[in-house]
Amino acid sequence: MENQLTDPTYAERVKRMHPQQRAALLRNFDALVADAPRWEALSAEMRATLTGMADQVRQAHGGAVLIPEN
Repeated sequence: MENQLTDPTYAERVKRMHPQQRAALLRNFDALVADAPRWEALSAEMRATLTGMADQVRQAHGGAVLIPEN
């Protein structure tokens, strides 16, 4: 998987989304991040990537940014 955190086109695509699409995407990321601790096979790097992507969506949507726990 390409690292979406360093891909400027991902952030731009998110900014161009309809607000309802961004909100739905944000809910999906929040659900994934909330479930991540139960996924033993999910690496810390993948959890950080998911959290970072969710933060980009949250920023584009005008919401607060979550800081991932280490």
